[in-house]
Amino acid sequence: MILTVARKFTMAFTVIAAMLFGAEAFASGSFSSAPTPTVDSPYDKGKRNFNRKVACKKCPLPGKKLDQEQAKAVIEALYTNEELLAKLDEQQRKDVVFYLAKRYKLDK
Repeated sequence: MILTVARKFTMAFTVIAAMLFGAEAFASGSFSSAPTPTVDSPYDKGKRNFNRKVACKKCPLPGKKLDQEQAKAVIEALYTNEELLAKLDEQQRKDVVFYLAKRYKLDK
């Protein structure tokens, strides 16, 4: 009988708490309403194309470590270097430019 009263009290407390605090009070873990970047974002595609087609070991600019001025030179090379023109299509070049501009803060 005491166990039954305790269960009823626990159930009543849970129902009242749910009405007062909502379901969020009982959820575990964290939640963020901020958008999550996807692998298909222009930044991620540009980074991937830069590392795989521009700066890889057998690429035109192997292992290239950049600063702002070098990033600007790479952007220019994307549209003038024959090997880079052959390796990247127009959308891939745009994505690499987007990545470099964001990464090296060239848009300011």
